[in-house]
Amino acid sequence: MEEKRSNSFLLGTIGAIIGASIGAIPWILVYAFGNWLVVLLAVPIGIASFYGYKVTKAKIDKKLPIVIAISSLIVVTIATFVIVPMIQLDKEGYEASFENLQILYEYGAGAFVHDYIISLIFTALGIGGIVSNLHKQIKDGVDSEDIKLSGTSQNTVETNPVIHHNNN
Repeated sequence: MEEKRSNSFLLGTIGAIIGASIGAIPWILVYAFGNWLVVLLAVPIGIASFYGYKVTKAKIDKKLPIVIAISSLIVVTIATFVIVPMIQLDKEGYEASFENLQILYEYGAGAFVHDYIISLIFTALGIGGIVSNLHKQIKDGVDSEDIKLSGTSQNTVETNPVIHHNNN
């Protein structure tokens, strides 16, 4: 039985962002509680973003790799600048509020910007294989129902995949 696809690009994008958010949970936990940024934890973000898009049955076309990349970057941005600092405020005994977050940024924005740049690089490395794989399949004319994430492990990282961060 053939799966009916909708043409709702917006619905697919929302699904991709929700999927990326779910996939970011390990990234957030390791970053907030272990004080580590791990490139391999960006891979589940991209994978979950793809499945979030796919579950909406939105049209799969050449925009899909772009949606996966952008939704992954949006989620990592929110995680780096909002969620992780809120968790860290709570860990230090402060109220996790936007007011305290603003105060935190007034005194220590440099550390967050540094971590964000590293996070963007890691996200690009982590999802690069996924985006490339999807782009190739779509370019080769693979049927929407047959698009898979096989071969995403071919993306290798030549750099140190773990960075310890310090928010002092």
